[in-house]
This record gives sequence, C-alpha cells and structure tokens, in this order.
Amino acid sequence: MATMVPPVFPHDLRAHPELDGKRIVFDALAAALGNGWTVYYNQRVKGSSRPIDFLIVRPDGGLIAWEVKGGQVHAHRGAFHQRIARNGQRKRIDPFGQLKRAVKAYLAATGRDPATPVELAIVFPHMAASAFQWASSPHILTSEDLELERLRAWAASRPCANPRD
Repeated sequence: MATMVPPVFPHDLRAHPELDGKRIVFDALAAALGNGWTVYYNQRVKGSSRPIDFLIVRPDGGLIAWEVKGGQVHAHRGAFHQRIARNGQRKRIDPFGQLKRAVKAYLAATGRDPATPVELAIVFPHMAASAFQWASSPHILTSEDLELERLRAWAASRPCANPRD
C-alpha cells in the first residue's frame, strides 16, 4: 500500500463539499498504488501561493504531479473554463500553467534540479472521457482512469525516471 501524507483525507466534506473530487482521487490512489509509492496531498510549498493537489513519488524516485479539477469545468475553443459555485460566474482557468508554477516552486524549495523530469496531469474525477472533444491524452485523466484496475495498470506502466540508471 502506498504511503499517504496525510494518512487520511483531512477535510470534512459536509463543510467543504467542493473537495469531493479531491477525496475521490485520494481514495483511488490509496487503493491502487502499492508499496514504495508515496502520495503527498495538498502540501504547501514554500515560495508558492498554491499547493500541488497531489505530488506522487514513484518507487524509483520519479515525480508525478496532479492538479484536480472537481468542479464544473468544461473545455471551449481550446481553453478550460470553470463555473464558480458561490456566484455562478464562469472563469477561464489554466490548470497546466497552475501546476507547472507549483512544481517549479516545489523544485526550488526542495533544492531539486529545476530540470528534474516531472510527469504532469490534470484529473477530472467527475467527468468521463466522452465529455472532451479531443483525443485522449496521458496528461488528462477522467473518472474512468480512476477505476481501480485501470489506475493499477497506469501505475505499472510508468517508465523509470532515468532509463540509464
């Protein structure tokens, strides 16, 4: 079983129902990943205004960073838009840019080489692949990708961080 940090999902969903998508991903990773994997959830990074939703450390030390978009998100004209539940407004979002900035801050804060390869993905736990108008991508995960056997197969297929090692 993967080491989860924190060991249990830390939020009360009755008080924060908007975090349900993150809970779905947390539970899926905890169930699917085996020994040697470490998953950091919502860890604040010094020098960054926003934490990485999930920083996953593979058994070989390679890094995977996931940004979860659990709200009402849709793609239109090549961009992502999200509806804000509080006021119903829609805003354009840049989840890949957000994730890249957070990973850059993480690498700087931990003293890792800024050229460290990090696999990036955006996870839509409430959306099916059929919701997208473009071909599937290894950088966009949907509800189907979080199913136990599919997530286990995904983990087993991760290449080594440094094939020369």
